[in-house]
Amino acid sequence: MGGRFSTTNYSELAGHLGELVSWLIRLDVPLQNTRISRYIDRVNVLADQYRRGTLQEYLAPQEGTRLSSDDIMHLLYETGELETIRRNLDVDLIRSLKPDLPKIVTGPDYAAYERRDSVFPRNLAFELIVASQCAASGVPPCPFPPSDFLFHFGERKIIVECKRPQSEDRVVPLVKEAFKQIRRRRRAASNLRLRGLVAVELSKAINPSMERLTFPDNDAIALGMSQMLDALVSRFTPGWATENYGGVIGVLMRLSLMAVNIGDRRPVYCQQYAYCNLPGLRASDRALSVEIGKAFQM
Repeated sequence: MGGRFSTTNYSELAGHLGELVSWLIRLDVPLQNTRISRYIDRVNVLADQYRRGTLQEYLAPQEGTRLSSDDIMHLLYETGELETIRRNLDVDLIRSLKPDLPKIVTGPDYAAYERRDSVFPRNLAFELIVASQCAASGVPPCPFPPSDFLFHFGERKIIVECKRPQSEDRVVPLVKEAFKQIRRRRRAASNLRLRGLVAVELSKAINPSMERLTFPDNDAIALGMSQMLDALVSRFTPGWATENYGGVIGVLMRLSLMAVNIGDRRPVYCQQYAYCNLPGLRASDRALSVEIGKAFQM
């Protein structure tokens, strides 16, 4: 049930920031006075300290306005999230999927600082992260407003609704809300052959401070992420198991965080997916759901 797992180490993430800036510029996203411009300033400070050979002293715990190790972890996490989008989606597709893309670089600098009125930028990013995952799985997304997007799977069209709860008690209600949204989309389209997929981001709900986790090595990171997501699947799925799915055939769950490999003392950006079939589907829908899970390699 653990699904697909991936990691990116510290040195790779640090190198990605420059590529991200070029990518956002190609997307015509203004960067001045945004969180991206502040990330660049912080990376430049760290690079300068590294060149001077004073990075470890600079990062030592102390009073003042210097960057902390927590700041660096948050910075690497945010870079990893954006890099996940850039890796699999071309510029024209992103523009067609999300006309309001410039808002993705607004909001608080770090996810841990979000409030109810400032979640839109990272909600938008999550929708594109899921679209990126679809593209990587061989089912490219396409626009289908007001849904988040749609993808074709054989002769079927699958509507995708993404939810990013901010607390554990909102996970089940938001998934149920997505079921209702997809039911309305199918009726509005007068096409009951449409099917739906709900994608839910659990990272902020179960780790609101976005704290790092520590593991002895990369194998332990992969195992730990899989076990955590399996436990979350077991905890949350009974909450919607008796719902009227409204044409939904599966739920894609995601967990992302920063971990530390204490073997080499390197921070690692991690993301784990699990695809959950829904109980009680009719045979044709269950077969379709199983095949989609295979496409996502889950």
